[in-house]
Amino acid sequence: MKKTLTIIASSILVQFSCESNQFDTDKRKNDPKFKYEMTKHLISSKVLIGKTKTEIVNLLDTTDIKQPFNFNSNDWMYIIPKTNSLATSSPVVIIDVQFQNDTVTNASERK
Repeated sequence: MKKTLTIIASSILVQFSCESNQFDTDKRKNDPKFKYEMTKHLISSKVLIGKTKTEIVNLLDTTDIKQPFNFNSNDWMYIIPKTNSLATSSPVVIIDVQFQNDTVTNASERK
């Protein structure tokens, strides 16, 4: 019985930790700290691959895109400010999104 409860509790904790790392469009748009924290999730989970330009705008908005923004461009650069970054580190994270036929073919964090 104790082993069963341990397994159930572990499963709940794993599920909760995975769900807490899921991408949340509204939270991303309204919480600057969350924008930075979810950058790695966007890249590692390949959330953006296969999405259309319109879907990307709905998901990420255009406020973080390098201006002037051109919807017809096939290369978009998102500049996401880091919160509480050290003076020795970059104050931003840059995500490059490439499109082909208005569909994302690559999304990567610039190193």
